Amino acid sequence: MDQAIYAFHMPLFFILSGITFGMRPPISINPSLRGRVWRLIYPLVIWTYIFLALQAFAGDNSNARSDWMGVLVWPVPPVAHFWFLWALLLITVLLAIVRMLCLSAMSDIQFWISTLVAASIISFSVTLPGHLTPFFGAGLSYLPVFAVGGLIGASSFVRSVPNRVFASIAGTAFMIGLLATVFLYFGVPRHLSGTVLSLLLIVPLMAISGRYALFRWAQGIAFLGVISMPIYVMHTIFSAGLRIMLLQVGLDSLLIHFVLGTVIGIIGPLIFYILLKRQKALHYVGF
Repeated sequence: MDQAIYAFHMPLFFILSGITFGMRPPISINPSLRGRVWRLIYPLVIWTYIFLALQAFAGDNSNARSDWMGVLVWPVPPVAHFWFLWALLLITVLLAIVRMLCLSAMSDIQFWISTLVAASIISFSVTLPGHLTPFFGAGLSYLPVFAVGGLIGASSFVRSVPNRVFASIAGTAFMIGLLATVFLYFGVPRHLSGTVLSLLLIVPLMAISGRYALFRWAQGIAFLGVISMPIYVMHTIFSAGLRIMLLQVGLDSLLIHFVLGTVIGIIGPLIFYILLKRQKALHYVGF
């Protein structure tokens, strides 16, 4: 199950981030790019320390078995799952500045094709020194993946609705590819195979979205996309807390942990978001 999730979900995050970037690239340093930087760096800092403090509070019940001295660290290089926000921040700043410099020289499509080629060459040919890897390793690896999303976002494909046949074929290919990735070893870097899987998965998702976008349940799922930042930074806190409580009462069933952990990892941040919004305090925690 762990291999199945990690086979594609991080490349999918970077592709989706690239798509939204490609659809609405920053047009100026201030306030356009500055606003995006703040929306990434502030949650990264504040939730790193909240996460570490709760981890220390959990003590031996935490997977990391941290103490309060573990809170006394810099937020960069990032800890735990916050590496995604840091890598996304680096990629966003780099490509936003380069795009602004090349704005008059090439179209959006030309820019993203050039970026994809250059990023792929750099990512697969450059080996960072060990002391720089925690800072720039993830950003370097996922730069081409983000560029794939940027190319989709800048193209007309992002506004199309795939037909059922194409969506069914892509969905089937995704499932076959996922099973092959989990049970077979190809020696392919995870972010590369994950990119292929993510592109296959996006096709049926686009078809479903185009067909059911106006339904209430679809709008509810879309709202989870709007609050993806709160879910991302808090899901581990809620799911880990539930895991600790379940184990303490003797429940160690994989199915129970999987279902309830997934539910609380979404519902918990959602409730927290709604409460903060009612108190008009979202900006204090980076939302």
